[in-house]
Amino acid sequence: MNAPTPTWQTLLLDPRDPLVFGDGGRIQPVVPRSIHHLPPQATAAGLVRTRLGEGQGSFSPETAHQLLRVKIRGPWLVEAKENDSLRLWAAAPADVAVHGDQLVRAEVVACGDRERVSLPKSCPAGLRFLAPPAKVGNAKTRRLTFPFWPLESVIEWGLGTLQEYLPRRKKILAAQESSAGEKLPPIAAEHRIHVAIDPKSGTALPEALFNSGGQRYAENFRVVIEVDDSSADLAGAPPPAAPTLRVLGGEGRLVRCQQRPGPTFPPFESWRPKIEKRMNQLLSDNKKLYLRLQLLTPGAFGDWRPPASTLPAKELAALCLPRFRAVSGWNLQARGPRKIRRLVPPGAIYFYGPYDQPELLAACEQLWGRSLCAGIDGDPQSFLAPPAHDGYGLVLPLPSTLPPAEAP
Repeated sequence: MNAPTPTWQTLLLDPRDPLVFGDGGRIQPVVPRSIHHLPPQATAAGLVRTRLGEGQGSFSPETAHQLLRVKIRGPWLVEAKENDSLRLWAAAPADVAVHGDQLVRAEVVACGDRERVSLPKSCPAGLRFLAPPAKVGNAKTRRLTFPFWPLESVIEWGLGTLQEYLPRRKKILAAQESSAGEKLPPIAAEHRIHVAIDPKSGTALPEALFNSGGQRYAENFRVVIEVDDSSADLAGAPPPAAPTLRVLGGEGRLVRCQQRPGPTFPPFESWRPKIEKRMNQLLSDNKKLYLRLQLLTPGAFGDWRPPASTLPAKELAALCLPRFRAVSGWNLQARGPRKIRRLVPPGAIYFYGPYDQPELLAACEQLWGRSLCAGIDGDPQSFLAPPAHDGYGLVLPLPSTLPPAEAP
C-alpha cells in the first residue's frame, strides 16, 4: 500500500534581527562559533511543533508524542520577489571549485605511489571518490564563498549544464556606499559583544563579556519551513492565520511568522522535460545512466551513506563527501545534553547505478524532494522525532553519468 501524499503547507519566517543558531557544542570565548546560515533541523522543528502544540491547551506527554508525527521539509532559504512569489535557494553541490569566474567540476581522487586509503568493509569494490581539484594549471582553485545557489542553478549543474559563477558574495561596504550593481549578500555574519548585568545593582559585571555570532538576512531573503501535520492527531485550535512573532534560535531573536497554502519545493513535473532530455542526451552519447543524489539538508543516517532500504536496489558507484558535521542539543527531560549526531553535510553527492531509462526516471520521481532517512527511528522516550520527520536527508535526484576513472 502506498503512503498517503503529504499535504505540505508553507511557513514563511521573516527575521527581525540577526539570528543566532547553535549545534549544542561549546561556544568559543573569543571567536563566535556559528557554521549555520539556516536554522538547524531541530531548531526549525521545535518552532513548528511549539506553534502547533500551543493550540492544544497544554503540552501533555500524549500531545508531545503526537507532535513528533508532524513532518517538516527544509528549512529553505528563499528570495521574495516583487510579485509575492518565492525563489528557493538550496545547498550548493559539493563537487564544485571556483577558478576565476568559472566553475570547475570535481575529479576522481587518485592516490599517489605511497598513498593508501583505509575504507569501511561495507564499501563496494571499485567505488570512486570525487573531490574538487586543488589547481587548474598552475592556479589554485577556491571553494564557494556562499554555500547556497538558486535551486534552478543547482539542478542545471547536476544535469551537466555549464554556467558562470553567478552566486558570488558581495562586499557589504560597497553595498552601503550604493555602488552600482552591488547588493548585500543573502546572509552575512554579524558578531556582537555583550556584557553581563548584575541583577541587583543593574550595572555591568567586571570582565563578564560574551559574544554571539548572528546571521543577518538581506531585506528580500527569508526562511521557509514546509509543514505536514496530516499524520498527527491534533484536535485543538489551529495556529493563527495572521502573522505573529516567534522566537527562533538563541538570544531571543524574533521572526515574523506567516502561513501560506501549498508547498514551496517545486513538483517533479516542472522539471520532467529537462530530466528526460538529459537522459536522452546521455544515451545518444553511449553513456551509462546513473542516479545522482545530492543532499539538500544534512543526512542523519548514523553512517556515512544512506541506508539501502531507502534506495532502489543499485550499487553505490561514486561519491563526493565533505567532512561530517556534529550536532547535539539539550534534553530538557533528562536535563543534560543529547547524544552527538554525526551528520553528512548538505551538498554531499552519491552516484548509484547503472540504470535503464524508465527505471531511472521512476527513481527520480520517487525520490524527488523526499528524505533518505525514511525508516530510521527516533527516540520517543526522550521525545526525539525520527530524522525524516525533522527534515533530515532531503534529496535532489537527477540523471547523470560517472566521471572517468583515473588512469591506472
